[in-house]
Amino acid sequence: LELQMKDDKAAATDAASAYDQLFDAGMQLSMGSVTSGACDAFAQRATADGLFVLTPSASQQSIIEQGDTIFRLCFSDPEQGALAARDLSEKYAKIGVIYDTSDTYSTGLYEGFAAQMEELGKQDAYVTRTFDQDNKKDFSAQVEALKDCDVIFCPFYYTEASLVCKACANKGLNDIPIYGCDGLDGLAALIDDTIKNPITY
Repeated sequence: LELQMKDDKAAATDAASAYDQLFDAGMQLSMGSVTSGACDAFAQRATADGLFVLTPSASQQSIIEQGDTIFRLCFSDPEQGALAARDLSEKYAKIGVIYDTSDTYSTGLYEGFAAQMEELGKQDAYVTRTFDQDNKKDFSAQVEALKDCDVIFCPFYYTEASLVCKACANKGLNDIPIYGCDGLDGLAALIDDTIKNPITY
């Protein structure tokens, strides 16, 4: 058994290039990529070649639907979103949601959440605000719009979530819980003692 590693830099083009290099070197199975965008590009090539791929964390639903040799160890984005909807709707009357319209991970989580809320008959129990790749440095407007909510659901990564926490602190909204999914892992390292919001993921 020989292990060879390439850094896909969480980018589809780098993942495709890494796949070609590893396949030419004799790769027989792959344990990666980590992120959905990179894994999608990797899995497309692997499906064409009939290569076994096991991703530990690429949660975009469509990845494993590409072929019979593509598998994942974790839950999918829609599954996480649906679980979040059930949990949040049991605990809170008014849910604020912020999600990234330019990111497949965040959008997949949100769509799973929204579908489950509709199924539960609670589509009026949440308020949504968005951002995108070009507008992800300042979340004061979104936090202001959600200040009367009982919780803020942040289905995206910890870097942006830390900025949501800072926007809450700047507005004195330290009591609003921040709720996220697996992408919030690492958030604690980016916030300081000024952040008092309860954080769950």
